[in-house]
Amino acid sequence: KKAKPEKKELGVISYSVPTAPGEKKDVISPLPDSYSPQYVEAAWYPWWEKQGFFKPEYGRKSISDANPRGVFMMCIPPPNVTGSLHLGHALTNAIQDSLTRW
Repeated sequence: KKAKPEKKELGVISYSVPTAPGEKKDVISPLPDSYSPQYVEAAWYPWWEKQGFFKPEYGRKSISDANPRGVFMMCIPPPNVTGSLHLGHALTNAIQDSLTRW
């Protein structure tokens, strides 16, 4: 039997460069050898909050102001009507509708 090469234990790689809350992180340093969510996603959430991405009417001062871009509309495609409909079609459309309205 061939000897299996030993796997390197990489552990958790984290982003340790100090970043002010709400600012983008410094990406000049080299990336780690493997994907690490803690490294990649460091400082994203505070930056999203600072930019106002979680506000329902991003970019407008008041929700009652008319949207200068017009009305946002998302069409949900109909279920597969060429075959027999089943509960999965209803569930998928209900989830899509709920997320869209939320």
